[in-house]
Amino acid sequence: MLKTLKITAARKKLTSIHRTLRMDETIVVTNRDKRVLALMRWEKYDAIRETLAILEDEDLMKQLRRSIKEAGEGKLIPLERVDRKAGG
Repeated sequence: MLKTLKITAARKKLTSIHRTLRMDETIVVTNRDKRVLALMRWEKYDAIRETLAILEDEDLMKQLRRSIKEAGEGKLIPLERVDRKAGG
């Protein structure tokens, strides 16, 4: 969910905003009606960074696409077999 705050209001609330900001919220900070900043919980930002790192890794994305294709074709490994391979 997006909330919008003018930069002057954001400045006044900056030291306390983290107490009420939920994980699903992003605050859009505007200056003269132009979007200039996004405020979000660190956990959300960190998750976005990790997702971008995965998307930028060509080898990993190639492997992911292949895995999705194989799963769609029913080429699945039973969990019990995966668990044994992992030493569990």
